[in-house]
Amino acid sequence: MMRPRSILLPLLCALTLSGFSPASADDRVKIELTIPDTATPAAPWAYQVRYTIPALGMASLDVRDMSRRTPDCPGVAYEIVSVANADLSPLDLQRDGRIGLVPRSADPVEITYRVSAVLAPGEVTINNVLACNVIITDGGNAFIDGQAVFLAPRPLDEQGAPFRFGATELRLVGLPDGAPAILPGAAEVSPGVWQVDHFDELRFSYLATGGWSGRPNRADGSEAVTYSWSLGRDGAEDEAVPLAVSDLAGRMLDHLETAWGEVGITDYAVLLIETSGRHGDFANLTGTARQDAQVMFYSPGAELRLPLLGVAHEIAHLWAPGRLGVPDPDATSNWIGEGLADFTAYRVLIALGALEPGALQDRANIALQNRQLGHTPELEVYDYGFLAWLYLAAQTDGDPLAPAIDDFVRELMRGNAAPISAARFWSTASHLGLFRGEMGAPALEQRLPCRLSLGEAEYALVEGVWPQYGIGWTLSDELAGVIAEVEADGPAARAGFQAGDRILTLQTGGFGNIHRPVRIEFISGGEHQIRSILPRREMGAQSYLQYVADIPATRLWADIAPPVRCQPLANQAVR
Repeated sequence: MMRPRSILLPLLCALTLSGFSPASADDRVKIELTIPDTATPAAPWAYQVRYTIPALGMASLDVRDMSRRTPDCPGVAYEIVSVANADLSPLDLQRDGRIGLVPRSADPVEITYRVSAVLAPGEVTINNVLACNVIITDGGNAFIDGQAVFLAPRPLDEQGAPFRFGATELRLVGLPDGAPAILPGAAEVSPGVWQVDHFDELRFSYLATGGWSGRPNRADGSEAVTYSWSLGRDGAEDEAVPLAVSDLAGRMLDHLETAWGEVGITDYAVLLIETSGRHGDFANLTGTARQDAQVMFYSPGAELRLPLLGVAHEIAHLWAPGRLGVPDPDATSNWIGEGLADFTAYRVLIALGALEPGALQDRANIALQNRQLGHTPELEVYDYGFLAWLYLAAQTDGDPLAPAIDDFVRELMRGNAAPISAARFWSTASHLGLFRGEMGAPALEQRLPCRLSLGEAEYALVEGVWPQYGIGWTLSDELAGVIAEVEADGPAARAGFQAGDRILTLQTGGFGNIHRPVRIEFISGGEHQIRSILPRREMGAQSYLQYVADIPATRLWADIAPPVRCQPLANQAVR
């Protein structure tokens, strides 16, 4: 499954201007970013940035490092090169995370600094991109996270009130001739020069330069372009993933516009980057997104379903923020938006033929397991939200794939003057006849339907003790996808896997899914093989709910029975 850091980054809100107007070109923030010669291996990977900031109406200015720093993150190093028309505070950017400046006159303030500690392709792992704001370079290619390269200017006016800068111009210097540059959300006003409406949108954006391969897809009126750059295999590109993602993104934009109404997004960019897959990471992915673009990092061997779900989840978010309800920290229930994005990703991919209907059952079982066993508490918001939407969808006519759930989404959008709270979610469901009574978080599992109809298959809700999930191998921390150790008498050992085997692809129903075999493509002793494993180990100790297709067959390897409320009448047989 997708790591839970597959999230939509918030764009900072509208300007509160005092004594400053972005209408004049002379009053806008101007940024000059010098691209180093990354094609020359000996060249230092250091980017130089120069800000020209209007001082009119500005009494003081803080410039802050907003990049993330964790034990898994190598950090971003900044060096102040020069400051013009301002007195510099004794604060240190590396030590304090900010510096302070006071303008000397009404002329613009200029700050020039360097950014280093850039990652090379062989250093890029899923752990890095989960923990860091990164800059990645390889030959003539570069990926630049806006939060890594752009320090955040925070001005105060003469009354001490903060405000945000408006129109911002970005100019690239040193871009190789013919090398394209991709800056989603910005307007290219001339070669190498972009403009964004607000500085903060630039800082939350992504910049790609060099030999990225773009694949446009045009559907009924929405264009999605997928840009890819393979880091893990000497520049060789995997055509299947970017082509499939491009096709999906364009069709999904049109699908949701038809189902939920037009959202004002006609162009969407997806940047796909394959990581090195070191440190035992395999077939995993993570991503970040903004209003009209996203970046998806995936490790070697990731099955196509994973990046498709990641992209579909973020595109579904385009229709959620601000459209279901006004943001309110005290009232907004995040599980509604995350659950909607997760549930919609599966429903739409099934509707578009990219997933089998049974994938919805897989995700429901993972959510039930996670919530009741607490394996991944960081997924609580996603799991509860997914099950809540599944519950309502199943009330429409017994089929979670039926389109009637779209009526519920549109009804929530019509009431978006109020916060998107749990109370409004359930009261709207009650108004549409999808729900009766009270709904508290502990009660959700007890209200899930006893049967799910997905396509032509039916699944029954059962409860009991299940085998623990596990394949029974340990992957190398140094070699991507290589088995370092095989557990004696575990599932992998019984299937014939050995230390040193190299995994090429691994297809599952999702981590923790004991109901579906894991299909593994691998190389052993120089021979290419495909084999399946049932990822079941010793029996667990805690009972929990799951949906199964065949109760008698499942009883052969699990101690289960239908919950009391789903028990058949005495004269009815359990199927």
